[in-house]
Amino acid sequence: MRINAQEQAYRAAVLRDIEQRVAERGRHTARPHADRARQFMPFAALKGYHELAQEQETVHAPKPELSEERLAELSDAMRRLNLGDDVRISFYEGGQHVAMRGPLSKIDEVTHSVTIGKKRIPLGSILDIRRADEC
Repeated sequence: MRINAQEQAYRAAVLRDIEQRVAERGRHTARPHADRARQFMPFAALKGYHELAQEQETVHAPKPELSEERLAELSDAMRRLNLGDDVRISFYEGGQHVAMRGPLSKIDEVTHSVTIGKKRIPLGSILDIRRADEC
């Protein structure tokens, strides 16, 4: 491949500039910088990309089937709770086992759910629930 004279002159000028900068400042070395990793996040500006990538990394666990005995234990535990009790609850949501702690805000028999803080949890998803002081 032949390079025309104009391109050769341009390349020679670039090389001279590089040689001059090296002579003046020395060789360039990368320095640690707190925000250096930002240059490697070109997709961060895409709305929802981070959540999608995180979802792809999540290992989905199958929803466990609870025995009749376990369901009866959960029902008894629910009857012993009062609104405002500080509870620990574990439940199945989005392919994962989730655990949280908070005040029991509501037991809704119409929608078959409980509300812990502001989080509404269907009764069928609950794996364990008890007062925090019983743990």
